[in-house]
Amino acid sequence: MADSDIASSGDASMLSLAPSTLAGNEPLKEVQTKIMEGMEFMCGHYGGPVRYLATSLPDEASHGEFLNHLMEAYPESEEHLYTTSAKLPPVADDDLGAVIPLCVHVAVLGFIHPAA
Repeated sequence: MADSDIASSGDASMLSLAPSTLAGNEPLKEVQTKIMEGMEFMCGHYGGPVRYLATSLPDEASHGEFLNHLMEAYPESEEHLYTTSAKLPPVADDDLGAVIPLCVHVAVLGFIHPAA
């Protein structure tokens, strides 16, 4: 989903969270502030991320577009092992240092109610 699509949907206030505005050499504190402001807005106006997405992207086609946008904006790193399983494998405390960490891509969390 392009920034122009977001703006035309009437929710231009969320543009401050778009990857193009967070990229570059912004100090970490400024990035954290933008993210927290966006979350406060989202939770205050929509009740949380899932309701925001359900309101902003009401049909399956828009879900797919948003998923593609996230995958393009935040490509998976070849240096990390990703999982797409609904259940993450359990790891015993004693094995934490010996198990390769799994990453969950942000794109898979968007429409899962427990993840919100």
